[in-house]
Amino acid sequence: DSVSLADIDRVAADVAGGRGRLWHGQNGVGKSWRAAAVALTLVESVKVRWVHWPTMIARLKDEVAGGGQLGALVAKLVGSPRILVVDELTGWRTEFEAETAERIIGPRAESGAVVITSNMKADDCRAYVGDRVWSRLGASCRIGEVGGVDRRRSP
Repeated sequence: DSVSLADIDRVAADVAGGRGRLWHGQNGVGKSWRAAAVALTLVESVKVRWVHWPTMIARLKDEVAGGGQLGALVAKLVGSPRILVVDELTGWRTEFEAETAERIIGPRAESGAVVITSNMKADDCRAYVGDRVWSRLGASCRIGEVGGVDRRRSP
């Protein structure tokens, strides 16, 4: 599915107004591209923070194992941006990942100040973040599947 710059501008205005996004779908269909386009549209007017979820989870696990406190580490890595972009929400649903999703995504989901991409299906996203966070996302975000073919594999 192609997306125009006018579409991105509309989504960015919606996100800035408190209606977040969770885009899910197979690899290579443009979810991260859309999130980046929205972030770039907003970055001059509001503070935007981009986190790659698997990388952040790995870093947090390492630092907590080294004696760091999760809350302080989250504050350091995520900060307090107006808009948080979480790219590649995926994982194995460990207790650590569930707690981290609760601390990072949960509060953002309440305000709609979050844009999330995931290769998981919607039901798998729900299972991963847990019912409480999913309920918050459902109340404040537009959740949609991005279809199409994997552009990285297309000739």
